Amino acid sequence: ASAREWASQGWMIGAWNAFGALDLVVAVGLGLTSAAGSPLQIFDAGAGSLAVASLPWVLIPTVLVPLYLVMHAVVFAQLRRRAAEASAAEAPGPRGRAAGEPA
Repeated sequence: ASAREWASQGWMIGAWNAFGALDLVVAVGLGLTSAAGSPLQIFDAGAGSLAVASLPWVLIPTVLVPLYLVMHAVVFAQLRRRAAEASAAEAPGPRGRAAGEPA
């Protein structure tokens, strides 16, 4: 894909990635504020939240959520790197030519 195509699609990928990361953060916040016996408990979610305290469900907040947050951070880093590469490719090189343009 050309640098222009990447620039036009990169913001959509970044927005979707930010939405996914925000969803995970909100889920953690809801889990903390609805956990029975938690000092941060704001509302009672009923018996449904007690199931997350036992295996295999406990793996979701302790393993999967942190793993997915790291994966979102990796996507953000890749987007940033590609944006830097795209802007470097469009920057004028020696004698006013764009980088990668034949002499």
